[in-house]
Amino acid sequence: MGALGLMMMMACGDARKASNEPIFDAISPIERLPVTAMAPVRVAFWNVENLFDTLDGPNDDAEFLPSSKNAWGSERYQRKLQHLAQVIDSIQPQVMGFAEVENKGVLRDLQAVCSALKGMKIAHLESPDARGIDCALMYDSSLFALLNVQDWTISLPSGYATRGVLDATLSISSTLQTIHVYVNHWPSRRNGMEESQPNRLIASERLNRAIEENIDDKWVALGDFNDNPDNESMLSLPGVNLAAQLRSQDSSVGTLRWWTGWDFFDQIITNAEPADAQKPMNIVKYDFMLQQEGKYQGWPNRTFGGSSYLGGYSDHMPVYTDLLFSTQGL
Repeated sequence: MGALGLMMMMACGDARKASNEPIFDAISPIERLPVTAMAPVRVAFWNVENLFDTLDGPNDDAEFLPSSKNAWGSERYQRKLQHLAQVIDSIQPQVMGFAEVENKGVLRDLQAVCSALKGMKIAHLESPDARGIDCALMYDSSLFALLNVQDWTISLPSGYATRGVLDATLSISSTLQTIHVYVNHWPSRRNGMEESQPNRLIASERLNRAIEENIDDKWVALGDFNDNPDNESMLSLPGVNLAAQLRSQDSSVGTLRWWTGWDFFDQIITNAEPADAQKPMNIVKYDFMLQQEGKYQGWPNRTFGGSSYLGGYSDHMPVYTDLLFSTQGL
């Protein structure tokens, strides 16, 4: 993010005494492009890594309760929300997808501390995932109206209940142009990449079918695909993969870290035109979002590292793009 000339201000010491004050100082917002007849709309995505509240819900949330070994109480939960808000406020999204949110309540709690999300509407459906980590979408209701939201089921051969594809149909209020936003969190690489690859091919096929049903409209597919842009599951998707374009410029970039380097699982694919053809997609990766020392120096600064509480942000970096839509009258 250095090319954008951002200055980062980190808060020092303990959390501030006043409960209505942010724990962390704001980051200068990333500048948006000027509005024209073809206006850029900032679309973002973040896998926020286990955004659970502290309440015992119907899902399997035992590890994120005050009485659990993670000691997931109010202080840790609020710190997580403030961390996420610090970064999202710098992005200033108008449409934002999320993965790994427990319910609509945690999104409302995030809105309460995040200036950029205040006033946004939420599109969310409970997924069949046993742990209850869902996909969701938030959108600027002054620009968009929600026409429909549904969850496309992904049926795996094992019978394991997994996240579906959240399909939110938006309409630009000033032009009534329809935009389909598909928020994805595909099956993980647990048990190995090759062994789990068939599950992501099933997810890819399901997303393909959803896009084909609305192929004449504008659409954006974003999310944590648990595959890189050059993996088989991603190559069969229509549209332009903005992550693939960014990787063609720099093969080392990515959104989450492993021993072999940075993986680029968090991607945006679309049939809309990026406002900046030279840099169609951006990864938000501030220094304070990375571990600064030790064995995992340079890796994402997570909330937990194994059983150790780190008090960080997420194991994924957020991504965003500015896409052009016909928005005369905004």
